[in-house]
Amino acid sequence: MVANISGLRIGFPIRAVAFDLDDTLFDRRAALEMLLEKWTGAPIDPRRVVEMNLLPRKELFGALAELLSCGTDADAVERRFRAEFPACVKRDPEAIAVLDGLRAAGVPLGLLSNGSPGMQLAKLCACGADPYFPPRRCLISGAIRMEKPDPRTFRLLADRLGVGCGEILFIGDDPSRDIAGAMAAGMVACQLLRPGRERAAGVPVIGSLVELPHLLTTHA
Repeated sequence: MVANISGLRIGFPIRAVAFDLDDTLFDRRAALEMLLEKWTGAPIDPRRVVEMNLLPRKELFGALAELLSCGTDADAVERRFRAEFPACVKRDPEAIAVLDGLRAAGVPLGLLSNGSPGMQLAKLCACGADPYFPPRRCLISGAIRMEKPDPRTFRLLADRLGVGCGEILFIGDDPSRDIAGAMAAGMVACQLLRPGRERAAGVPVIGSLVELPHLLTTHA
């Protein structure tokens, strides 16, 4: 299998495909918008949602505490967020169809995500993607005690997939954690570009996972 992505031909075999979770297998911005409307009881400026969605975790909880303006500290907001956010994550039928197609074609699938195992697995289940990633091929930073973009996390995933790093196509949205990290480990990287996210330089870019099957061409 050879990838031909956004006009950039990748000239060596791809034997496995791996994914980030947040804002790759599900729309994290949409989930955050739903949560904020639930908390505030009113629509939130979409531009503000985009900005908050891109904040690092600790900064996000501080921003949420400020938004609520009810004397709640960031730690309390974080606990509430972790309890309620997974319920706002929605299944993406297009992402599930892509995973179905890859699995049916016999392509090994892997997942690499930063975060705590409980939270990330809850989101993975909520978006309906959990059946595609057996535990050995589903790596969460809190469990392996390493985080993206550390190349060792990607190499561990390659080992679990049973193929070389250079034979793996990694799909993610974050230009530093996902794209730079995967490339540093020797993987092929493709960015799923989400609103507000900086475009990674020198790598193929897609706007939706639904494009992925059209970008993978099988050669005899």
